[in-house]
Amino acid sequence: DIAKKWKALGPSGRERVEMMAKEDLTRYKDEVRAYEEELVQRNRREREEIAMKKRKLEEDEANSRAAKEEKERIVAAAETAQARAGQMELQRRYYDDHFGVTDSAGAGAGAAASIEDLRRILEDEILQIEA
Repeated sequence: DIAKKWKALGPSGRERVEMMAKEDLTRYKDEVRAYEEELVQRNRREREEIAMKKRKLEEDEANSRAAKEEKERIVAAAETAQARAGQMELQRRYYDDHFGVTDSAGAGAGAAASIEDLRRILEDEILQIEA
């Protein structure tokens, strides 16, 4: 039925239909191109978002590891300082037992010296860790 109508069309009728077909084909190609460009852009955005999320996750993991390592260094420094303070306390007791401190002012001075020594030890440990 359609083939008969096509054969029955004259040259001007065919030209009009062929022109409509060309316009329709051009419109179709334009729409496909626009769709493909949108698809490419959407895929690019999604890849960029995924890459950005991956970088953020890697940064967060690196920061977490760094914070954990820093905490471990601080704990180690505190434990070392505490051990040294214990050693100093034993040395102070030994000194007091063998050489004696006769007045309370002397005991206070010894205690203040121990605290000052402890502070210096802690500062030294932190400097060693940072180096």
